[in-house]
Amino acid sequence: MKKNKFVLTAIMILVSVFVFGCKPQTGPEQVKLTFTIPDTSFGTFSDGTFTKVITGYSGDTVSSRDIPTVIPNDGFKFENWTPSIPKYFPDKDTIYRANFERVLIKLTFLISDTSFGRFSDGTFSKVITGYSGERISSRDIPTVVPNDDFEFDGWTPSIPEFFPDIDTTYKANFKEIDPVIVKLTFYIQTSSPSYGSFSDGTSRKVITGIKGEKINISDIPTVVPNDDFEFDGWTPSVPEFFPDIDTTYKANFMKKAILHNIIYHLNGGISNGGNPSVYSSLDSPLLRLSSPIQKGYKFNGWTTDPNIDFFQYRSDSTSGKEEYSYCSVKDIEGDIELYATWYPDRHHILVGEYYVRVYYGHSVSDFFYYSDQDCTNIRYNKDISEIYGWKITNKTLKSTGKVVDFELIPENEQFLLLDENGKLLKNVPNCTDENGNWISDYNYIVRPDYSVKYPSKISVTD
Repeated sequence: MKKNKFVLTAIMILVSVFVFGCKPQTGPEQVKLTFTIPDTSFGTFSDGTFTKVITGYSGDTVSSRDIPTVIPNDGFKFENWTPSIPKYFPDKDTIYRANFERVLIKLTFLISDTSFGRFSDGTFSKVITGYSGERISSRDIPTVVPNDDFEFDGWTPSIPEFFPDIDTTYKANFKEIDPVIVKLTFYIQTSSPSYGSFSDGTSRKVITGIKGEKINISDIPTVVPNDDFEFDGWTPSVPEFFPDIDTTYKANFMKKAILHNIIYHLNGGISNGGNPSVYSSLDSPLLRLSSPIQKGYKFNGWTTDPNIDFFQYRSDSTSGKEEYSYCSVKDIEGDIELYATWYPDRHHILVGEYYVRVYYGHSVSDFFYYSDQDCTNIRYNKDISEIYGWKITNKTLKSTGKVVDFELIPENEQFLLLDENGKLLKNVPNCTDENGNWISDYNYIVRPDYSVKYPSKISVTD
């Protein structure tokens, strides 16, 4: 009976297994936890490895002693695990990866004693950051400006090419330099005429000092110029402080301005105003003066000669345009007396050996007539100019050698204004009327021109 009962029980178990999928009950299985560092450049575990495995049963407590200690490399720090490590073993095997964060490296540049110098921005400390292994830019390293009497002598420690693994402080070093003695030479050039001397009677003085020190004004020699000269500073200019190198300074002089009165003799003329009453010896010796005016005359320039004919035309006149003129006062000492010269406001007819030249007041015309040797048969030369000219009629001027005799021709009696074909010109403004008669109010004089043998185009400017 017991045997049959055992068999029945066994059959019921088997049926349960095959029909209902039931398994016989067994003990709990172990779970494997794997800790790993995915990149060996980030760090290691404390035992120098990069992987560690621990086991336990699901639900068991994970001991902190079993979790590996992470040692990050320089420039990194351990951040956490992925996934987060639970307090108890999970139900299945799990891999935990160590996470790292890159760390910024701080470099500090320092001037520890401000009496030695500063950085170019006026500060004494500067911090830059970067990641370990990155190149350090030379632009980020501060420029050191040493104070007087010191010079920059590098960094401690030496600055590397790349950011190190740890924060570092670099200290600027300085060393004291020997003072530079500078020599300054002041001198007066010896010449004729003599310009002057220093107050002690010498013409040369040397002073010395340390570069950068203030120059004592009392050490600079006092210049005493001779008569007719004034002291005009130094070349180069004397600085406030001793320069870097030995330097020579030359005393400059300028001539004293001597003022002279200008006295004008207008000889019947009227001043246009604006002319100076005083002349300085430092001014240009060629004076630019307003021209005076006088009814019935044209201004013929200024002269300093009181003995000439003030009313005779002079071709060497220094007169300029009608509004102004020039006059030279070179080598004149004392007050200056200027005399106005004039010539009558009339026509001049200059008769040469083979030509006639016409002047309108002071200006020569650019046309010519030619005549036979005895100055008869005067005719116009159209090859020289196409403008109208003068013709002499009813008068014979005989030639005597190379010079033509001349005589005064009465007003309005001897001249006809003709074109190149000999046709009478009528209605010429201020010259002829509707019949061709000469109506000009001007006088005219026939004169020879001794300066020209043959015809040539001549221009006399105002």
